[in-house]
Amino acid sequence: YKLQFNGQIIYLEHFLNDLYDPTNRNIYIEDVANIDVAYAYNRAEQQPTIIAFNRAEQQASAYLNNRQEIINQFQFIVKVPLSVTFDEVIMRIQIDYYKIAGKQYKIETF
Repeated sequence: YKLQFNGQIIYLEHFLNDLYDPTNRNIYIEDVANIDVAYAYNRAEQQPTIIAFNRAEQQASAYLNNRQEIINQFQFIVKVPLSVTFDEVIMRIQIDYYKIAGKQYKIETF
């Protein structure tokens, strides 16, 4: 059974759903590279304008990170529904067995 899986996202999702959520299969992995990041451009780059709001306008907060902060973040996020009961330490051991060496991740519930 263990040889059927490897570090690819689709196989890792399948493995985790087999163990923790075999009926609903709602555990999924989000690739951080696909998350939209806000960039601040110079005028010469002719990119869309970023509008800053006052706190009184109650708009969603936007955070600007420098390049080093983006590089040091996680490469993927394991999303686990609140309805699934799991031990995070055991799940980390199982993910670490298959994930590619050097990849950072975090486990979030939704």
